[in-house]
Amino acid sequence: GLSLLFLGGIDIQVDNQSLDAPNRFVYKGCMLSGVPNLTYAMGYTNASWTLKCDLTHRYFNRLLTYMKAQNRDSFVPGEPDNTDATEGFLDLNSGYIKRYEHELPKQSTQSPWKLHQNYFKDWWALRRNPANDVGLTFR
Repeated sequence: GLSLLFLGGIDIQVDNQSLDAPNRFVYKGCMLSGVPNLTYAMGYTNASWTLKCDLTHRYFNRLLTYMKAQNRDSFVPGEPDNTDATEGFLDLNSGYIKRYEHELPKQSTQSPWKLHQNYFKDWWALRRNPANDVGLTFR
C-alpha cells in the first residue's frame, strides 16, 4: 500500500536535534512550531494542489519582505495556548492516512494552528493577515 513520509523523510534538525514531527503543530498549513525559517508547500486534499502551494509561496515572500524591512534574520512559529485541543493532521479517513497519522504533526482546533483545507480561509490567512501574525516570533 501507499506509505506517507512527512516532508519526504528529510532529516530536518534544529539545534542538532532531529525534528520530531508528531510533537509539532502545523502553523498556517505551511510551517511547524519551533522550527525556524522553514516553510513547506502542501496542497489541498479537496481541491487543486497548486492553489495552496501558490498561497504558501506568496506568504513566504511576504515574510521575507517583512524580515528585511525589520532587519530580522529568522522567524519561528510558536505553539497554541491550548496544546491539548488537537486534531489529526489531515481530515481524511483513508487507510494510508490512518496508518501514518502517528508520524504526522498535530493541528489545533484554533487558527493559525489549524489546517483548513479551504482556499478562502487560507487566502485570508496567508494573503491578508499581517506577515507578523499571532504566534510568530522574529529575531
